[in-house]
Order: sequence, then structure tokens, then C-alpha cells
Amino acid sequence: MLQLVQAYDIDAHELALGRQKNAELVAYWYNLPRWIWAPLPQDSHERDKIVASALFGGDDVVSMPRYFKHWEQGLPALRQQLKKVDDVKYFSSAEKNALKARMRAAGLATDQLNSMPLMGRDRPLLAVFNPSSLKITAILKAK
Repeated sequence: MLQLVQAYDIDAHELALGRQKNAELVAYWYNLPRWIWAPLPQDSHERDKIVASALFGGDDVVSMPRYFKHWEQGLPALRQQLKKVDDVKYFSSAEKNALKARMRAAGLATDQLNSMPLMGRDRPLLAVFNPSSLKITAILKAK
């Protein structure tokens, strides 16, 4: 899933750690929005700690800039997460039908592995990717 994170959502301690360990990918007030990849760390102890924290409402890896990577590095993992719109969770049947109608109207295939939810503070959106380039071609509202 894609998730929208704003710079002010990042804890001051995590921001400081990110600036020490990964300064080029840390958000500053003057940055434009950008896509990054936030994989869980390889270290199993750190990974388990983050997952446990996220399960109980604490920080998730998406708000830990020290783990951020360039978007392009995550494209192979992204490709494995793409689904047909009918298989994307977070949307009701009626919402999926509306999304498919919007996709068809925009000339986008509804029967390909090209979709993923985009989460933020409101209802999820549907991000639709070009399956060959993995560029986002549309971001659609369900309602």
C-alpha cells in the first residue's frame, strides 16, 4: 500500500535520526511532495520492534526517515504488490465498480495487476500504475 506522510507527522527524535543517517531523503519544510520507499529493516530485532509498535498505534517505518530509500529501489517490491482493482482491499463492491468505471473512462485497464490503495488521513484513493514503467498514471477517488 502507498501511504501519504507529511513532514510534520514525523516525530522530532525520528527526524533527527533520519538527518544523521539518511539526510538526502529527509523531508524539509521547503520540499515538494515526493515518492520514497520505506522498507522494513533487514535486522529482525529492529523489524519486529517496528511491527509491534505499528500494531499498537506507534511509529511505523513510513515515519522513520532513517530507513527511507529511493523510490526506484523499491520498484521490484512494488510490482509484487500490484493487484487488479477487484482484488484491492479497503474498497466496497460499489466503490470498486465506481473505480472501474473511472478507470475505463480514462482508458485504463481494469483487469491488469496495476492498482494499489493510497492511504492518507481520509478515505483511501486508488493509485493506478503503468504496468511496464511503474509510473503512476492516475489517482482516483472511490466516491
